Amino acid sequence: SVYEYFASTEELVADLIIDELNNYVSVLSSAISEDATPMVAIEEWLRAALTYIADGRHLIAKSLNAAALPKERATEIGIAHRALLAPLRKSLGELGVVDIDRALALIQSASDVATKRIESGKEAEDEIVSTIAFCLSGITALIS
Repeated sequence: SVYEYFASTEELVADLIIDELNNYVSVLSSAISEDATPMVAIEEWLRAALTYIADGRHLIAKSLNAAALPKERATEIGIAHRALLAPLRKSLGELGVVDIDRALALIQSASDVATKRIESGKEAEDEIVSTIAFCLSGITALIS
C-alpha cells in the first residue's frame, strides 16, 4: 500500500530525507535567540547542530543519504540543505565576513570532525565546547 503514495522506494526515501532535513532546519532555527548577536547566533546554531548529532537524531538522514535518490528530487534536497545554513550565512554576513562560502566550508569541516569524534564515543559536550570555541575564533579571523 506504500506504493499507492510513492512511485518507488527512492521516492519514499527522498521524502523521508526532505522531512528530516526540514525538521533539522526547524530545530536549528528555533535554537537561535531572537535578540542574539551574530556571534551568539552562530554559537547557538553550532550547539544545536552538534547536540542533534550527539543525540543520534541525524542517523536516520545519514543512513538514508546512502540510498540512491531520484535525480528530480535533488533540487528539493539542495533547498533543504541550504535552509540549514541560512542562519549561519546571515550571521556571517552581518559580522562582515567577506568570503562566506569559505567560512561555511571551514565551519562544516570542524562540524564533520566533531561529528566523527562524537560518533566514535568521545565525550559529546567536550567536542561541542571545543568545536564552538574553534569556529568562533576562526570566524573572528575572517572578519575584515
